[in-house]
Amino acid sequence: MFRTLTLSLALLGASALPALAHPLSQTNEGARSRAEVLAELDAARRDGSLARMNREGGHAPEYEQRGSRTRDEVLAELDVARRSGDMARLNRESGLPLEPLPLGQSLSRAEVLAELEHARTDGSMRCSLGNRGSC
Repeated sequence: MFRTLTLSLALLGASALPALAHPLSQTNEGARSRAEVLAELDAARRDGSLARMNREGGHAPEYEQRGSRTRDEVLAELDVARRSGDMARLNRESGLPLEPLPLGQSLSRAEVLAELEHARTDGSMRCSLGNRGSC
């Protein structure tokens, strides 16, 4: 038994030797040299792009575009969309919360209290509170 175990371990060790004999290579053929990186850093300092990147938190300002319309033009377009009903239609179709109603179209306190009293007397208040069995 001892001979079988020794032979098994010897064969296992012999089969592992080629893996250990292979030289480990950590070279990256696509990498730049230290001198190239330092030259690129120096060029970025000279043309100001390094300071711009540090100041702007890493944004690439050349990709940012300003809108061509002014704030007044955008607000006028929004007003037209509200008046034509396009805004209400878009809100209904989107499933997102609707725009708040403009002031002046809400009920007064007296009207709300009258609606509440009517709902209590006709029984619809019980139905709205979840008592479906008594509706």
